[in-house]
Amino acid sequence: MAMVFALLTAAINAVASVLQRLGLERDADEGREPESFLRNMLTSPIWLIGVVLMGLGFVFQAIALHLGSIVVVQPLLLAELPIVAFVLVVWYKQPHRLSDLVAMVTAAGSLGIALAALDPTDGPTHPSLFRWSLVLVTATVFAAGAIVLARGRAPGPRALLLGLSAATGFGIVAALTKQSGDVLASSPSRLVLTWQVWGLLVVGVASFYAMQRAFEAGPFAASQSAIILGTPLSSVLVGAALFGCSATSVPWRIISGALSGCALLAATWWLIASPLVAGAHDDPTTHRLTGKGLLAKAIARRRPRT
Repeated sequence: MAMVFALLTAAINAVASVLQRLGLERDADEGREPESFLRNMLTSPIWLIGVVLMGLGFVFQAIALHLGSIVVVQPLLLAELPIVAFVLVVWYKQPHRLSDLVAMVTAAGSLGIALAALDPTDGPTHPSLFRWSLVLVTATVFAAGAIVLARGRAPGPRALLLGLSAATGFGIVAALTKQSGDVLASSPSRLVLTWQVWGLLVVGVASFYAMQRAFEAGPFAASQSAIILGTPLSSVLVGAALFGCSATSVPWRIISGALSGCALLAATWWLIASPLVAGAHDDPTTHRLTGKGLLAKAIARRRPRT
């Protein structure tokens, strides 16, 4: 069941991220001032729908993390990328290439093979405060460094760096969510007394804000590639550092898992560079997600003409 909820999370997050980006771009198209960034978000219906969906995805992710291992659940979120590609096909009505379809199938298949071959599991479920402190300090330094480096950059690198900052935070969010979920399941009355819950609130809000800035900063492909690839990687590193993890020691299974992982990275990178994700908005001046497909045309017909 953990894998089912993880895949549902990936699907919901894919749609939510596109809707949030559309909401931010609608604000820019209507000429709203960038200084009112927060107000613009809160008054955009499309953006708010995306946030509601993202909240639902978080609930499913919390259930998945409670039922399963963080080093299994979080990599499954890579399924978000081919789902994003599918959403963009529907929105843009772009002709897809056979190689893109092959990459989608390869990404899904190689991820399943890698997890089945390596059979990773979590270690101790209660990391010490010292471990938490080291992980939190390291992640904060990395995320803050990415934000500092993003200043003054071109739209593409800026969106990528802000996406990496958000992905780092989401890795911490996954670990905090897992521990908070365990407390909720065992003793709900202790939930508000656990520091992990309040840490989850702070880190979650900061990471969410960084993600919105990444969506606004530049090409959708740059921000999404950083978030979709960076979040599972950050989560696995954080999970391994906090909980420890173990995997199979059978040589042929290790080799199979490693080869499948390489195939997964290659297929994911191919999709990120494909016209489905990158081609429609590589140019910083034309990277908006103004749709050309059937769905976009139907929405455009319903808008009042000026």
